[in-house]
This record gives sequence, structure tokens and C-alpha cells, in this order.
Amino acid sequence: MVYWCLRKEGEKRILIAEMTWLRRLLRVTRRDKMRNETVRGTLCQETTLVDRIAERRLNWFRHVSRMRSERLPAKALHCYISGKRNQGRQPKKWMDSVKEDMEAKKLPVQQAMVLMWDRNKWKHQVAASSPLK
Repeated sequence: MVYWCLRKEGEKRILIAEMTWLRRLLRVTRRDKMRNETVRGTLCQETTLVDRIAERRLNWFRHVSRMRSERLPAKALHCYISGKRNQGRQPKKWMDSVKEDMEAKKLPVQQAMVLMWDRNKWKHQVAASSPLK
């Protein structure tokens, strides 16, 4: 699997594309002025693609965090590269995305480190939630 950092503009584009696909399934256009929540409710589409991406990112974080420290993915997760970075806005790091996802799930990092060893509790805590529920 390949994981990358998703910025807010990327999330917005994914949500727009997803709504376009859902509207096409219903044969509804934007001119029909049907709200996004109504389109999702009609198709019983409770979670968005962005929610699923966040869930998968957290599951991958759990998987890599449980690895032995000599494995390459675990080394890459916890590595630090020294040196000087370019001027300007710094690129978003993958770990920053994971921390944002944890904050959105109201899951402190310390609690996550304990929960990751219990699969059922982790899946329940990290499961993609929906505003429609």
C-alpha cells in the first residue's frame, strides 16, 4: 500500500468527486438542488471516502506501530532526518495526518498506544463515523 499526506484541498476534491459519482447514480444534477445529505441518505452512503481514508491511515499506523523496531516500515515511521529544510511552507508529514485523525476521533496518542494492542477496541474506536448517524 502506498500512503501519502492528504491536504485539505485534496480532501475537498475527493468529496466533490464522490458527490458527483453519487449524484450520477441517482441521475440527479446540481440543478435539481438536492442537498448532499439527502443524496447520501437516499443511497444509504453513511461514510465519505475521506472518512474511510482516515480509518485506513489509522489502521496502517496501528499495524506499523506494533512491528518490531528493526523492520523497515517501523524505522521509517520513527526516523528523523537531520539537515536544513527549504524556506516557505513546510510539507505536511504523514504523522501529522495521523495526529489530526486521532484528534478528530477524540483519541489521545497515549490512549491510542494502549488501545492498539486490543484489536476489537481499536476497530470500534477508529471505525469511520458518519454525521448522518
